[in-house]
Amino acid sequence: MAVTWKVKGKGMFGGERVFSSEYFIKNSCVSCGWGDPALKYKEEVHDFYTYKQKWIDMYGSNQKWGYQGVHHLFESIKKGDFLWTRMDGVYYVAKIPSNPIDLFHVDDSEEAKRYDSVVQLKNIKWVKCGTEESVPGSVSSFTNNRNSIVRVDKRESVQNGFTASSIFSSKIIDSNYQDKIKDRKMIFSFIGPSGFEDLVAIWLFDKFSYFVIPSTNKTSTQKYEFVLLDGTKENGKYSSKKHIYLQAKNGNVDLHVNDYDNLLKQIGDEVWLVTSGGKVFTPDNLAEENQIVQYKKDVGSYKMQSFDINVLVDFVFDKTNYAILPDSLLILIPMFE
Repeated sequence: MAVTWKVKGKGMFGGERVFSSEYFIKNSCVSCGWGDPALKYKEEVHDFYTYKQKWIDMYGSNQKWGYQGVHHLFESIKKGDFLWTRMDGVYYVAKIPSNPIDLFHVDDSEEAKRYDSVVQLKNIKWVKCGTEESVPGSVSSFTNNRNSIVRVDKRESVQNGFTASSIFSSKIIDSNYQDKIKDRKMIFSFIGPSGFEDLVAIWLFDKFSYFVIPSTNKTSTQKYEFVLLDGTKENGKYSSKKHIYLQAKNGNVDLHVNDYDNLLKQIGDEVWLVTSGGKVFTPDNLAEENQIVQYKKDVGSYKMQSFDINVLVDFVFDKTNYAILPDSLLILIPMFE
């Protein structure tokens, strides 16, 4: 099965951060650092296996080989997998042409040392994709990941031996690639957490005239993503003072309406709970399968209304909505049947 990985493209040289991705693209390679064993035992390291043994001899129990990026680069990645990296805000993708162990290469040049790229997976042809709005959220959302390499599509569905992100990668590398994704719900796999939040907010605007207060989207806000207000007018005046809170989770995350009671302070206040792959639990702790729930404060009680998550899918693929959808969504639509 072809899967997709993201390489951070940053290393260390002389105690300072360096942008290794610049070297990757220029020299058709990829690296995850850890060049010291190859340099120290230069005369003995002839292939990946001798390098790995020298790495273990050098670091012993102080490090664990199986936890390191260099391990994943050569032993987790397979022929046919895809790699992404970023340079100067532009994303690049490559397809692994053969067994990574056979692509092992040591470059002890000063340039390779300076970019922390001595131990390389060679013969990698990088293809330019574009800036963040041109790539799926499954790739861009891992930009700040602390690991040097990480698989980005663990939770994605598989079609004909490809994950959703791998289908996208194939299309960038080969413009003649014709396979299209059958399950339209897989589009959630591409857009990441932020893209999913934006989609729900746009849908709420279209359906109810609710609009986001941008300053309410703070990282310190744990219970909701945004605060929205009702933009409906009656006789030329805004008709509502209610506050609307949105909590949206893209993935297999459960939400419980009782956790949000304290947000609803006045009659009419609402909280919207949306999860693409989990469940929303009612006050009676019953699982709501529809995955979109409006929880509203009423006189002496609360009211609930639910929607099927597929209303978001239908909204995305409705051509009449294209004008208000972000480019990061529009570039994905042609990939689906």
